[in-house]
Order: sequence, then C-alpha cells, then structure tokens
Amino acid sequence: MAKDIAFHQLKVAQSQADAAIVADGTLNQQEKAAQQTSLQEVVDTWTKSINDSQNAA
Repeated sequence: MAKDIAFHQLKVAQSQADAAIVADGTLNQQEKAAQQTSLQEVVDTWTKSINDSQNAA
C-alpha cells in the first residue's frame, strides 16, 4: 500500500514537472533535456529507495 502511494506521488510529481518544463517557453531544448534527465534521476533514485525499503521489510 505505502509503495503504491509513493509510486503514485512520484508519477504526479513527474507529470507536474513535465508540465512546468513544457509551459516554460524560455527554456531552450538543451535546458529542457537537462531538466528532464535530472528529474528522471530523482525518480530512479526514489524508486530504488522504495524498492530497497520494501525488500528489507
């Protein structure tokens, strides 16, 4: 249950961040790619942490 909630929150955060990147027309393509890569790294790290904590439980 907690894992499902955490994954849902990650998806919501990713959607909001993606929307913010798209809405900001002042960013060039390189900056957008860098922001999306950084966000993906955060999501990957959180996902691994969630999985590790679930596996340890």
